[in-house]
Amino acid sequence: MLEGKLKLKVNREKSKIVNLASNGGKFKYLGFGMGKRADGHYHIYAHMKSRKKCKEKLRIMTNRKRPGKFSDICREIKRSITGWINYYGVAELGSWRKEMGQWLRTRMRMIIWERWKKPRTKYRKLIGLGIPKQYAVMAANTRKGTCRAVHSTTVKRALSNRKLEEWGCPSASRDFESVHPEYSAVRLQFVF
Repeated sequence: MLEGKLKLKVNREKSKIVNLASNGGKFKYLGFGMGKRADGHYHIYAHMKSRKKCKEKLRIMTNRKRPGKFSDICREIKRSITGWINYYGVAELGSWRKEMGQWLRTRMRMIIWERWKKPRTKYRKLIGLGIPKQYAVMAANTRKGTCRAVHSTTVKRALSNRKLEEWGCPSASRDFESVHPEYSAVRLQFVF
C-alpha cells in the first residue's frame, strides 16, 4: 500500500511490523515506548532513552558553576521543558514528572547556594529569607558539599518550592498540567 498507492519509498532496513502481543509488549518508536500494562491495556510512555537524554540536557543547563543571570537560566530551562512536554504530552509520564521536578528543584537550589559563595553571604541571605540566626549560622558555615548542603532542612525551608516558583524556576509537574490540562486527570488507555 505505501509503495503502490501512496508512492512512498520504504527503507526496508529501518521499517518493521511489530505485534505488541507477541513482542513481549514492548516497542520503541520516535522516542516513545509502547507496551502492555499488568491490567492488559496498552499504553504509550516516554522511552527510557528519551528520559535519560532529557535529564542529561537539563544537567548541563543546571551546572552549578554556570555563569549568567538566574532568570535567564530559568527561562532557558522552562523553554526546554515546555518543548519536551509538548512532544511527549500524550505519553504516560507517571511518577517520573514528580521525580524530575524534585531533581530539578535540587539543581536550582545548588545554583543559588553556589552563587552565594562565602559563609557571610549565605548567612545574610538565609536571615533575609526568614531563617532564625542559630540555624542560619550552622547552614552558612557547613563544610558539607553543595548537594548535601541544599538537602538540609534549613536550606530547603529558605529556598522552598514556593520561593523558587516566585523567582521563576520551572516545575515539571506544574508545566505539564499547564500545557496538557486534559491529561493531568485522565490517563490515556489504548485497547487493541
